Amino acid sequence: MSYYPYEHNTWCSAGDLGGFFIGFGSVFSKILMKTITPFAINIIRLIIGGVFYFVALLYLGFPSFSREVWAILILSGILGFTVADWMFLEGINYLGVSRASLLLTSSPP
Repeated sequence: MSYYPYEHNTWCSAGDLGGFFIGFGSVFSKILMKTITPFAINIIRLIIGGVFYFVALLYLGFPSFSREVWAILILSGILGFTVADWMFLEGINYLGVSRASLLLTSSPP
């Protein structure tokens, strides 16, 4: 019996990668919050995310929604991704990454 816990002789599992990226993101955000304002971090994050969404839409095709639905989607995206996330990042900056991560563990996913 082998003590190697992964099947198919892979070097790591998805959980290992997830744990690594969560740890890396926590350390990276702690360093980043000391040098860049939360507003600038949010703008950078939105630009990178917007590029990925646009590429995905080009690959998958745009859905056929009415103008009203598009207006609601765009407005909710602007409010949710800009205002709410900016306030979230300001809160992390105010509390500190360590305290904020403890607080976030109590919220549902």
